[in-house]
Amino acid sequence: MSNTSGADNPAEPGFGFLKIPEARKNPRDRRWTIMFDRSIPVLHQLPLLEMIGDIVDRVKLVDHVGLMCRLPAEVLSRKLGIYRDFGVPTFPGGVPFEIAAIPCNTLCHS
Repeated sequence: MSNTSGADNPAEPGFGFLKIPEARKNPRDRRWTIMFDRSIPVLHQLPLLEMIGDIVDRVKLVDHVGLMCRLPAEVLSRKLGIYRDFGVPTFPGGVPFEIAAIPCNTLCHS
């Protein structure tokens, strides 16, 4: 099968029959797209953001299984730097972060 797509002949979108509302330009104040980073390898971040970075408003660093806390600080710093270079704010998430954010008296008296 030959590839007929190119600059003069763009490929048809996979779901061209769907009418997707046009998104506002970043930074958006509503209708955010939040991407979950469940320890995406650094080498995969750049191509992923080159492909979809214009529609990602925030990245949640999810740590349900303790993967993020096992990352060396330099790797986490590189990951955060890549998101920063694309202008995408990050925030922590997942059970360990949620437990850490709950005041002790809430946990101790429930």
